[in-house]
Amino acid sequence: MQLTRVISILYIGVWAPLASGAFPGGGVALVNEATSWVSQETGLPSGVIQMSAPDRRVPIKHCEKTLKFRFPFKGNQRTIEAVCQEPSWKRFIRVKVNANTEVVAAAQDLPHGHILNASDLKLVPYLMSIDGSYADPNVLVGLKLVSPINTDTIIDQSMVINQMAVFTTNRTYEAGELIERTGLTRVETENPPENALTKWPTGVITASDYLEANQTLSKSNIEQSEYVVVASTNIIRGQVINRNLIIRTLQRKKQIGTQTLSMLEEAIGLEATRTIRSGTTLSVSDVAAADLVRKGEKVTLVVTRGALTITVDTIAMEDGKIGEQVELTNAESGKVIRGIVSGRHQARGIGP
Repeated sequence: MQLTRVISILYIGVWAPLASGAFPGGGVALVNEATSWVSQETGLPSGVIQMSAPDRRVPIKHCEKTLKFRFPFKGNQRTIEAVCQEPSWKRFIRVKVNANTEVVAAAQDLPHGHILNASDLKLVPYLMSIDGSYADPNVLVGLKLVSPINTDTIIDQSMVINQMAVFTTNRTYEAGELIERTGLTRVETENPPENALTKWPTGVITASDYLEANQTLSKSNIEQSEYVVVASTNIIRGQVINRNLIIRTLQRKKQIGTQTLSMLEEAIGLEATRTIRSGTTLSVSDVAAADLVRKGEKVTLVVTRGALTITVDTIAMEDGKIGEQVELTNAESGKVIRGIVSGRHQARGIGP
C-alpha cells in the first residue's frame, strides 16, 4: 500500500520539532526519531513505518539542539527532511509504509466504561493481524470499555465487554402500530433476558401484538413493516386516481409483494387498469398512465408570461397523458394552439 493512500497530510511548510534535547548522532538514532515523528504526524503505528537507512559513508553527526523534521516536497509524503541547526546539517530519508492488514484503533482518548460508537473507532494499517484485535469497527459498536485507552491504541478483546442493551416501552402499543426508537427506553445490561431485543433494527418497525407499558421487548414482539398504498374506496376501471381515492398505511413486510406501491405519488394521476375494491393494496400492474386530456373535452390552458397569467378555455383535439404536448382549439377564436398536459382537464402554455 502506498503511503499516499494511507495518510492524508497537507504540505507542511513549517519546521516541526520532535522533542526537546540534543540529538546524540548516528544512523539508528536518526531513523528512530524520524519514525516517531512520522507516527505522530500521521497517526500510523510506528510498526508499519519503514525508514531507509542513511548512507553509511556519510556519518550522522550529533546535534546540539532538537532535530526538526518536515515533508519538504508538496504532495509527496515518501520523503522527510531532518535538519540540525547547530552544527548545521540536514539529511533526506525515504519513507515506506508496510501494511498487510488493517486493525481497529481508538480515534480519540476514551474513558473507562465508555460505550463505543462508530465515531470512536478507526482502521489503521498494520504489518499483521494481532491476536484478539478487530478488523471491523462495526463489531465493536455498543461494547463497553473495561479501562481507559488513548488515541491510536489498537483495541483487542481484553479491553471490552459485551455490554448489551434492551429496550422497554414507554407506553402501550396496539398490534400493527408503528414503534419508533425515540419512544423506547434503552437499558444497558450484561445479562439480557433470553430472546430479548438487544439491537434496534433498521427500517419501519411495528408491534406484532399488544404491548404493555414498561415491557421489555423480545424479538417476537416486533416485525418489519412497510408503507403501502391502499384504495380508500372502490375505484372503477379506467378511473383516474386522485388523492381522495387512496390512503397510505402500514402492512407486514412478509405480506407485501415486490410490485406493491409504497408512495401516493406513484398512483395519483394514473388510471386504474381494473376495478379495485376498497381496502385493496395497489400494485404496479393496477395502474397505467392515464389520458388526462381527451379529445373533445374542455381543457383549461394556463399561459404565463412573466408576472402575467392568462387562463384560456379550449377544446382538446387529441388525447394526452401527463407531460405530453397536445393540440387545443381556443373556444372563442377557433385558433389552434399547443399546450403541455399538467393535470385532468388542464394544460400549460409552451413558453417562447
